[in-house]
Amino acid sequence: MGLALLQAQAQQLRLCQTESPRYDYRLALTRLLMEKTAQRGESFTLIRHGQGADPSQERCLELLRSGEVDLVYLPPSPARLAEFAVLPIDLHAGRLGYRLLLIRKEDAPRFARIQTLAQLGKLTGGFGRQWADLAVFEANGLPVVAGPGTEALLAMLRARRFDYLQRGVSEAYAELASFGGNDQLMVEPHLALHYAWPVYFMARRDRQPLLQRLQRGLQLAQQDGSFRRLLDQHQGRDWARAAIERRRVLALKSPWPDMALPAPEH
Repeated sequence: MGLALLQAQAQQLRLCQTESPRYDYRLALTRLLMEKTAQRGESFTLIRHGQGADPSQERCLELLRSGEVDLVYLPPSPARLAEFAVLPIDLHAGRLGYRLLLIRKEDAPRFARIQTLAQLGKLTGGFGRQWADLAVFEANGLPVVAGPGTEALLAMLRARRFDYLQRGVSEAYAELASFGGNDQLMVEPHLALHYAWPVYFMARRDRQPLLQRLQRGLQLAQQDGSFRRLLDQHQGRDWARAAIERRRVLALKSPWPDMALPAPEH
């Protein structure tokens, strides 16, 4: 693929999962990396796919296969790594692997007594049907009840369909705040889960030059500190609020050990 063609494609980079605030950081990072590697006089536009609700992860992969989007940013799985080209650098610097528990307020004393994964395994978690890390919970013997998405899962938690809902640090507080009727729910203050859960840029295999450009941009952003500043701008407040260093962190083994990444600096 020639440079002129790559630039033409990069000028309109079509992305999936852009509407929800939970994707603001990934969208901003994509823009930053494209800006870092822009040729003099080059302009580009990040095209958001569709309007309204974001497509599911599997729908995004279907759009990527068909060429309707150019790039997705998703957690890997063996099947995804086999099919797509990836930039195997975690866009969240390991932070997404730390999970907080959303629970009913009345259950706080019960969760405060939990010391081990075996004790947590006596309770049931909620889980999105298409969330790829379901395999992690299955590998660790943690029972779950499936639901269609976060909003529905929060309603199911409130209705006692299960005991807790695990969410990333950058997701838990915002999703709870935006959920109607959250007066009965809370972020559990003592526990955190941890497992290897990176997020990669993924593209079709014929778009390797695009991933190479993003890799160059990421290297430049790491060198000049703009990567860390952007991460802290979007997630620093929640990370400080979660105070992972003061929690009891329960480590989950990964069913895909070759995807494990080192823990981030706090």
